[in-house]
Amino acid sequence: MKLNHKDVWTGIYRGIVFEIVNWGERRPVNGYDEKYSHHWNYYLYLKVDNFTNGFGQKLLIPQIEKEWSSGRKYKTYEYWNLPLIHNLDLHGGVTSFDILYGDTVRIGCDYGHLDDRPWEESVDSVSMDCKGSIDRLFFEVGQEGVEYLINCQGNGNLTGEQDGRYTSNNKSSFYSNKYIETLTEEQRKNWFKNEN
Repeated sequence: MKLNHKDVWTGIYRGIVFEIVNWGERRPVNGYDEKYSHHWNYYLYLKVDNFTNGFGQKLLIPQIEKEWSSGRKYKTYEYWNLPLIHNLDLHGGVTSFDILYGDTVRIGCDYGHLDDRPWEESVDSVSMDCKGSIDRLFFEVGQEGVEYLINCQGNGNLTGEQDGRYTSNNKSSFYSNKYIETLTEEQRKNWFKNEN
């Protein structure tokens, strides 16, 4: 039995859960000191019901069965012509698409298709790419007249980004204006002291 190692980082940016994965181990590679030896992936987890105008339902496509030249069968999604997916700016394009739990679409990419030098990447550089992909997603859905709604951490309601505020510059904790109105002045001052 051979065990493979991976490191995983997770976070939330603009209401979207993301995951960054490095497959491999830390070891010297091509003369570089203790760098990750295998490639990187990142994934965005999109809640279908968070899109307005029923847009998210378009992402719930059926799985189809295909066959390798060897005759072995596998299941996949033909996602490349979906609205939004084609225009997203993921590293090398979307190379992973799954529907999880019937209401979440996981899209991802990897750094193994562009003759990448994975030992030159870091969790910081990959997280910047991931952040850029989420920003692009918000731009693209806006072009379609659609919003991706964010869960207010105070009351759990879905809210448009323009109808609330983040508690910090990293855009991970979001509260709706309606919820913020219920806070005391002292709570507001403490929660939003780090914003621009």
